[in-house]
Formats: sequence, structure tokens, C-alpha cells
Amino acid sequence: MGVSQAVMDGFVEHYIMKGKTMELDLRTKFKSVQSGDVLKDGEEELTLGLVCSNALLIADAKTTKADDKVKKFNMAVKFADKDLTTVTAEDIVVLKKCINVAYEQPLIVGQAFAMLDACGHVPDPDNKDTEPLTVKN
Repeated sequence: MGVSQAVMDGFVEHYIMKGKTMELDLRTKFKSVQSGDVLKDGEEELTLGLVCSNALLIADAKTTKADDKVKKFNMAVKFADKDLTTVTAEDIVVLKKCINVAYEQPLIVGQAFAMLDACGHVPDPDNKDTEPLTVKN
């Protein structure tokens, strides 16, 4: 198994499209490209839920409207201490922007974007009419 396969292994099965919303597994762990070991934030394993919550709560000079700040706060609450959550394509766009601002490391941004992109590209096998969503930056 190659390094990139080790990093990507297991991501896709965590995401199931449900019509125009998608279920996101927040327990998905970030891994080292070299060793495949789970990355940590202090003593805590680095998960998609932790990355999303942290990114949404980072101060952003471009977010000046109170309504936008409240929206980001409410999204962060949605990710706190949960295993699964439902997201929309709009949520994915917001998350990607916030993660890109909050994290400078390509290792985190790259894996987070891959996880979020996978969320919108996996059709629900039970719903033949559902088209996979595409998320554009």
C-alpha cells in the first residue's frame, strides 16, 4: 500500500450523500504522510470535527458582519462533541474557506479538503435520483 493510499484509506466510506445534505463523520482522523500515524493536537487526536470547530472559531479579518460570525459560531457548535453531522454544499464551502485561513500546513488543509470533497462526491446508493454535489472554491 502506497503512502497516499494509506492517507486516503477509509475516507470515502465515512461520507453518505442524503439528497442535498450529506452526513459527515467527524471522527475521521488526520494522519502523517510518512508513517500513517494519527496526528495529535496536544494530547488529543486530530479529527475532522476538531479541525472544523477550530477553523470556524478562528478570528478572520474578512468576517466583519455579526451575522456571519454568529453563523460560524453556530456551525462550530454543530461540530462540537459529535460523531456525525449533516452538512450542505454551502457548509462545505464555508468550512474550506475557514480551514484554509486557520491552518497553514498543507498536510492539514490537503486532508481536510479531501475529506470534505469526498463528502460531496459519494452518491447515496439507496437514492438513484440523487446527483453527487460538486463543491467549487
